[in-house]
Amino acid sequence: MRIILKIFIFLLPILFCNCKRSFEPTESNTNQKEVNLPVSDSAQIPKINAMIGIESGEIAIIWEACIDARRYELEKTNPTGGWDIIYSGTELSYGVGIIPNGVSISFRVRAVYATFVSNWSDPVTV
Repeated sequence: MRIILKIFIFLLPILFCNCKRSFEPTESNTNQKEVNLPVSDSAQIPKINAMIGIESGEIAIIWEACIDARRYELEKTNPTGGWDIIYSGTELSYGVGIIPNGVSISFRVRAVYATFVSNWSDPVTV
């Protein structure tokens, strides 16, 4: 029973989130051009979380949908301490694969609406 539970927990983000499986930006997952929309402090901010496969160590970043959001932008920290957009699209998850031992990376997401964007979510660190 424990093995079945571990497999289910690992497959949960894949089965229900339709996770992207690339850690680096590609044309398919960043095909939206960054638009400089104003930030609305009253806009709903997505809640973000990380799911880690118990056996494999693969990580999926997931976030909740926001009412009327057209898409989402996901960023990760870079080695210089800044942030890089790694995903822009309509999905509610992103698979980042395995992060090497001793490496810590933070992720944050924001919702993009028709005429404004939300503030960035609080980061989740894995």
